[in-house]
Amino acid sequence: MVTYADVPVAPGQSVWDLLQRASADRGLAMEGKDYGGDLGMLVTAIGETRNDPGQRRYWHYWVNSHFAEVGVSRFPLQPGDQVLWKYTEDQFRAEEK
Repeated sequence: MVTYADVPVAPGQSVWDLLQRASADRGLAMEGKDYGGDLGMLVTAIGETRNDPGQRRYWHYWVNSHFAEVGVSRFPLQPGDQVLWKYTEDQFRAEEK
């Protein structure tokens, strides 16, 4: 597991903003796709691990232990929020890669 506890969050900054900054600051490779509208950005790869529709495995995220039901660019963060990423077939399972 990789953690970035020292990445400051500005009020209203999105999960996407935070992930982009962690990517640039720490050399973490990541990719996303913009679906526009209410959905916004979805993460398609973190590091070497890409979403795999054939295996029904995708990157999902939780904020403060709550599963997020919107795209990463649509979830505003507050200082102190914790974001957890899991690569899983079912967003409600605790399985991690």
